[in-house]
Amino acid sequence: MKNKIILIVFIVTTSVQCTKKHPCDYDFPDDVNNSSITVIFKDKKTNQFLFLENPRTIYRIDSLKIKNNINENLSLINSVDIVFDSSLSIYHDYWKINFGPIFDYRTDSAAFNTPIYKDFIVQYNYNTRDTLTTCFKAKSTPCGSTFEFLKLYYKGKIIDSATDDIRLRFTHYKQ
Repeated sequence: MKNKIILIVFIVTTSVQCTKKHPCDYDFPDDVNNSSITVIFKDKKTNQFLFLENPRTIYRIDSLKIKNNINENLSLINSVDIVFDSSLSIYHDYWKINFGPIFDYRTDSAAFNTPIYKDFIVQYNYNTRDTLTTCFKAKSTPCGSTFEFLKLYYKGKIIDSATDDIRLRFTHYKQ
């Protein structure tokens, strides 16, 4: 009888332990190799979206390129969002652009020890460019990695930042 109770207790405890999941097993953990920035581009003077879905846009979405500091084109994921313009009583379908990765394992491994500054060249069309500068420091986590901090600069001024994240979302006002 005593052996049966021990056996039952053993089976119950091992089955509970086998069904327990590690916290990292529940979803995809953050990893700086998958870091990105989501941006909405607007004109600073007019507050107009630079990339609209309709043809009356300042720039065409298929002309947009974003390059890293070693002149490689980054992956762009474009998605349409809608906003109501109360001054004109109309809706605008504008493009949100997600680009990355911000962290490049080939060149940025020192970011786990010291902050790194990187430039990203935004090419609106064949002859119009801007530069966005990032500063970040990476850190390891139990399930992956994240940025201890990620700062974004435009023309020497900080325009947005994030901590303990791999993503940054902001509106860029082109001058």
